[in-house]
Amino acid sequence: MTRRFGWYFIFAVLAAVFGIVGVSACDGGGSDDDVDELPADDDVDDDDDGLPENPTWENFAENFFQTYCVRCHQDPPINDAEFPLETYEDVLPQLTDIKLQAVVSDEMPADDEGPLPSDAEREKLGEWIDAGAPEN
Repeated sequence: MTRRFGWYFIFAVLAAVFGIVGVSACDGGGSDDDVDELPADDDVDDDDDGLPENPTWENFAENFFQTYCVRCHQDPPINDAEFPLETYEDVLPQLTDIKLQAVVSDEMPADDEGPLPSDAEREKLGEWIDAGAPEN
């Protein structure tokens, strides 16, 4: 038996044992009210970065803009920002500029104005825009 095969075997056995124990442990009574609702499969991201797999305005973009953009792109805009980005309606006409400045070139947000989005957040913003910027 090769060393690699041995680790896979051990992992498979442990997964089977804990999977069976986990299922039987969850089977013990209680009402459905005791269990928190799990996110829909399309909201779970396999990358473990906490970002939704299928981003929408409601589950991702609104928070992104509130966290990283509205400090300058408010109504009225400040710090030389040219337009507000507070609402979905504000953002839609600016999608091309947003993608170029916040995703492709990462010029925005200005790094001296507060927290910056992670590379994963920038990538997810690009995915949201490429998907047609769905609202929900």
